[in-house]
Amino acid sequence: MPVKVFYIASSPIPSRSANAVHVMKMVQALSKVYETKIILQYTGSDIFDYYGIEKNFEVIKSGIVKTKADLISYCIKSVWHARNSQIIISRNLVATALCCVLGKKTFQEVHDAPESFNPLAKFLFKTIISKKSKLVCISHALAAHLVEWGCDPKNVIVAPDGADPISESGEVPFVKNGFCVGYTGHLYAGRGIELIKAVAEKAPDISFHIVGGNEDDVAAWEKKKAPNMVFHGHVEHHKVGAYLKNFDVLLAPYQQKVSVEGNVGDTSRWMSPLKIFEYMSAGRPLVCSDISVLKEVLKDDHNAILCAPASEAEWLNAILALRADPARAARLASNAKEDFLNNYTWDSRVKTLSKYF
Repeated sequence: MPVKVFYIASSPIPSRSANAVHVMKMVQALSKVYETKIILQYTGSDIFDYYGIEKNFEVIKSGIVKTKADLISYCIKSVWHARNSQIIISRNLVATALCCVLGKKTFQEVHDAPESFNPLAKFLFKTIISKKSKLVCISHALAAHLVEWGCDPKNVIVAPDGADPISESGEVPFVKNGFCVGYTGHLYAGRGIELIKAVAEKAPDISFHIVGGNEDDVAAWEKKKAPNMVFHGHVEHHKVGAYLKNFDVLLAPYQQKVSVEGNVGDTSRWMSPLKIFEYMSAGRPLVCSDISVLKEVLKDDHNAILCAPASEAEWLNAILALRADPARAARLASNAKEDFLNNYTWDSRVKTLSKYF
């Protein structure tokens, strides 16, 4: 009999959030090996087309959680549908606690420090989840913090985020004029869009392309952008790769404080950004902020150029250096893609977790 895996999502899907991408890509990768089902808060669009994934797993659609009663209903429904599965992977702390109490083998995705949890979630995590489930951390920094917090090291698994390989075929989805530098992702505080603008103003002969952002943020930036900045707005996730592979340089200018959806929180100490792995998969040279947690994946002048987050001069010099030295750019891009294929695909992440099933 095949092993049955049940995935409990935490946020509405489909949506533009990174955690929704993480969930759907993980479920697709799991379904290649295991009989997989997912329960999610369904927002009404076709999830398979939206994320460009295969229809090889069962989706249980539930209503959007807006109240405490909705949350309780969603968690009970999740546990009911998971009852015949051997493995449960969850992004919902309340549902995880219920599964643990019922003796199910449960894996809790932990992408932030417990201090950031609401009081109920923190209580459940400390008293039940940290003791009875496996804790899947996206970085060694977060894993070490959980151990310091009192979690048993035997229950802590490090599994960085990932990406899918990007197809080399397909048309160029934008007007390519000269040397093109690209950024993909949200425009929240700490993502470095202000830095990109400052650098763009000093390099008027280079075009800077920004892919992503909600409509209000894009509209605000259109009013204050540099003349050589192009905002493409939101692009469905499965179309982003076509942009990445056609940029000459990719930027990840994270600042010392990095907010998430809603311009709240700070993930800079623990993060494992999907963007980094998607960039690595594209086979293009990457310039990234020199932040401690990111150096778990990136090594300066091996698979990226690392720059001080706020140094306009370092970022400008890195871009100009890559334009002037195509051989170096190709070497960095090749190393990044090789590291990605060997370690950071979604399939690789599933293999890591499978050791504990």
